[in-house]
Amino acid sequence: MLIKKTTLDVKKQYAASPYHPDMIDHIQKDSYQAVIDPSLLWEMLLVEIRHVIIRYASRLKKDRSTQMRELEKALQLLHDNNEEDTEEFITKKEQLETMRSKLMEGVLIRSRARWIGDGEKMSKYFLNLEKRHFASKTMTSLIKEDGTEITDH
Repeated sequence: MLIKKTTLDVKKQYAASPYHPDMIDHIQKDSYQAVIDPSLLWEMLLVEIRHVIIRYASRLKKDRSTQMRELEKALQLLHDNNEEDTEEFITKKEQLETMRSKLMEGVLIRSRARWIGDGEKMSKYFLNLEKRHFASKTMTSLIKEDGTEITDH
């Protein structure tokens, strides 16, 4: 849904002047004309979709971490009140464990480990493996057309 909306917005933004912006979604694919080159339109569409996806993923991550912090605070409060045997404590603990296991699955997938055991927890090894794979995908420097080298982020 989010990608369809972004696609429609980009088509509206770069549509040729004879088209009415509200009627863009009714135009046949082969008769749509943009004011820019089709390959440039494709690139702009990819840039916009990437922007939307990154914003969506960061919001999801923020919501998950907030939810985990709230669960941890609630568990700590219940622990301080010696209510560890209550159903509420057990339920919240299970929710937190589920969230942590999903987080661990992501770490294991990103570390590209192929020998994962069921009961194995996140360890320094897997976190370093993920860090090394991430570091190998980053560019440390760029050389501009005029020959100058850029090394900052």
